[in-house]
Amino acid sequence: MKSMTKFYLLAAFAIVLCSCSPRITTNIVRSIAPASAGQEVKIYYLQSELPENATKIGRIDVGDSGFTTNCNYDAMLNVLLQEARKVGANAICITDHIKPSPLGSTCHQFSALAYNIAPQPEKIAATDNDTLPNGIVLTKELKDTIQIAKSGIGYSYTYKGERLTLTQLESFFNKNTQSFGLYQAAKSTSGFAGVMSYIGGFFVGYGLGTVFYRPELGLKMTGIGCGILVVTLPIVSASHNQLKKAVQSYNMVTKRTSYTIPKQQIQLTAVQNGVGVAITF
Repeated sequence: MKSMTKFYLLAAFAIVLCSCSPRITTNIVRSIAPASAGQEVKIYYLQSELPENATKIGRIDVGDSGFTTNCNYDAMLNVLLQEARKVGANAICITDHIKPSPLGSTCHQFSALAYNIAPQPEKIAATDNDTLPNGIVLTKELKDTIQIAKSGIGYSYTYKGERLTLTQLESFFNKNTQSFGLYQAAKSTSGFAGVMSYIGGFFVGYGLGTVFYRPELGLKMTGIGCGILVVTLPIVSASHNQLKKAVQSYNMVTKRTSYTIPKQQIQLTAVQNGVGVAITF
């Protein structure tokens, strides 16, 4: 009897212990030997430039189990890095970061792609070199852009094959004043459209619910709701167009080429018959 009691107590303790741990989900597409506990794991973000020799291992999601206690930013990020080492990754690209919310989870939650970067010199992103008549080489760097695709009445946005959320798009626009302004306008318009849609949906739902025992009132309410929803459609379309313009503005700035002209150096050097001038390009 005592042994059974001990067993149940240990089982209960194990359940409580596990429920306090974060929820961890992995989707591994390439098996690699686990890395050591002290292995450095580099952190990239969607707008970061990954090395060309980075090999994708899989996806890692770290979230709230429902009873997770120690789940602040540093603690959850540390769990994410530990899981990356377990699958042999020495780099991760964070694709989503859900912050604590009063109406949701109190935990920081992460989604990331795990990569293994081979120990070899990293290659610089593709460059085109132009040479002027005087021999000065101009280097122009080409960066990745956000891909736009039609999706229903709106658009979907992807970056390096990963679909972006509104929150992720905002991180791209922080350093682009025009894009950020358009994004804020789209966000505001979308919020207004959401309120209108909720009101219209309420009228339609209430009307359909009362049409059987109060037909006249039910039909009126349904008609008003449908009218509100119809009026909301152009507002939703305007929000999508504003967001599209924000992405296009970001892409235009990103596509611009930046030229670097090597600095010229003039030095005085001592020679056998006096002083000479050396010009280095």
